[in-house]
Amino acid sequence: MRTKTEIGLDYKPRRLFWTIGVIIVFFVEAVFLCGVAYSKGDGDNVYPLQDGWTVTYKGKQYQNVNIDTFPLSTSDCKKGDSIILERELNATDAERWTIRLYTRLSQVNVLVDQKSCYMSGYQEVLEKRITGSGYHFVLIPAGSNGKHLKIIVNASQDKALEGLPKLVFTSADYAMEYFVRGRALGLFVGIFIVMAGAAIALLSIPAMVADRDFYPLSMIGLFSVFAGMWCLTSIKALEIFSLDLSRNSVIEYVSLYMLPIPLNALAGYFYSGARRLSRKLFLYTARVDVVAVFVISVLSRMRKCNVSTGLLFFHILIVWEVILLLTVTVVRWKKSSIPERLFGGSIISACVTGATYILFYNLSGQEISNVTFVDTTMMPLAFLIMVVLVTIAFLVNVYSRRMSDVQHARLLRLAYKDDMTGLYNRTKGEEILAMLKQEKAPYALVNMDLNFLKKVNDAYGHEAGDAYIKKFAQLLRSTFVNMPICRMGGDEFLVIVTGVDAVWATVRDRLAALNEAIAACNREKDGRFLVDVSVGVARSDETRDGEPESVYRLADKRMYDMKRESKKGRKEE
Repeated sequence: MRTKTEIGLDYKPRRLFWTIGVIIVFFVEAVFLCGVAYSKGDGDNVYPLQDGWTVTYKGKQYQNVNIDTFPLSTSDCKKGDSIILERELNATDAERWTIRLYTRLSQVNVLVDQKSCYMSGYQEVLEKRITGSGYHFVLIPAGSNGKHLKIIVNASQDKALEGLPKLVFTSADYAMEYFVRGRALGLFVGIFIVMAGAAIALLSIPAMVADRDFYPLSMIGLFSVFAGMWCLTSIKALEIFSLDLSRNSVIEYVSLYMLPIPLNALAGYFYSGARRLSRKLFLYTARVDVVAVFVISVLSRMRKCNVSTGLLFFHILIVWEVILLLTVTVVRWKKSSIPERLFGGSIISACVTGATYILFYNLSGQEISNVTFVDTTMMPLAFLIMVVLVTIAFLVNVYSRRMSDVQHARLLRLAYKDDMTGLYNRTKGEEILAMLKQEKAPYALVNMDLNFLKKVNDAYGHEAGDAYIKKFAQLLRSTFVNMPICRMGGDEFLVIVTGVDAVWATVRDRLAALNEAIAACNREKDGRFLVDVSVGVARSDETRDGEPESVYRLADKRMYDMKRESKKGRKEE
């Protein structure tokens, strides 16, 4: 009996998985170390100008305020409300310095001695576009020491103001460097995820052309790009490349809105064995997301609303998807495959990280403008780990499917293959005959039986008899090319001639070629036996019912008639 190794079923993918895992871990660690190394810096070029401010909000004025600690309540903020910050500039030796100011969905006007040196968001409000959220880098004119600084922050939407805006004063030469160092790890991870996703998406195009089963690779690429862009925009690291807050905020919202689409597609792929209801829910959720993104995009282009309008709806949609994914993951965990568990593990890790992220901000009271380790590290790394796990899950699934296909093909070959001759066996022959019932095309059956096999076995042993059978099989294979040839048992062979217009002419030509091959073989005999065969041929139009069984019986009868004729004048044992 054949072992698993002999038939090719014994495969050990551990080495492949370990190799992939080591490569991915290496890159992740390299990205992490680069981010950590670059994030180490000092605040020598940051100037303490948090004290001595005059704050005005809704007609109330507060004197000598520390903007980092003053508890200004803006929970009643309405569109059009303003916060005004004022003080004298007098505490820096730098010739050129910058104010870094964080605002959310607001207009900003910075004045030095009542002369505006920076404005943002006013044009966007006039055009009914989102003003954006992020950091403003305001270059203070040289020679401004001793002059009056006034900063006006005007809410362009309800609830836009979240306490006092946070200000950082730095040397103009180091303003961007200081900003980058504070989010270096998130920046490196975000860029890595985006670039990796773009590479995966591009590689998936030729892969899908060759095999449509590779479409999940494109979904992984898209998810990675959206996740990376959201990471970069959520920590405002995208401002390193563009200071257009409106455009950056659009990218942030669109990335968040688009995230569930590839994730739902991947869930449908990995959980293909789940209940039909679960698969339909994944499909319908993705469709709802696509429609919602389209509607928001159209309305935004028509200036009817801005992209932030749908934030609540998409938050609800994401929460629903998280609940659905977690439910299916937990229910299927015990009976799930390795790829499913890797995908489910990525979902669980992302959900745990997200919950930790939300709890941290609700319990600690941190504000959006305060970038912390949670912002710059936890969420970017969670997405990175998720992309890595999903990619590994896909590779494992593809490998398993390919090996399953290979195993199936090998098992089919073993099930239909005659071990001695390499021809089809009786099982395959009967299957082909059954298939002929469904076809109307003409065909012919050539039934053959070796002569003198018993004599060869008795005179030279069964080893010589086996060699006799193998030799004839070789002759059949060389003459009846591209036609099904079956060893029906012992010394009996069957050739099925189909797919040709002149079936009878084809059979005659091939039999003539076979006779010539037998004659040539006998001229080179090794002294032990000669090849001799009896043949019976029947066409599909020679029987009343045209059934393959009837045609086969007719060919078999003619073959035995020829065998009886060949025995005349010879003595057989």
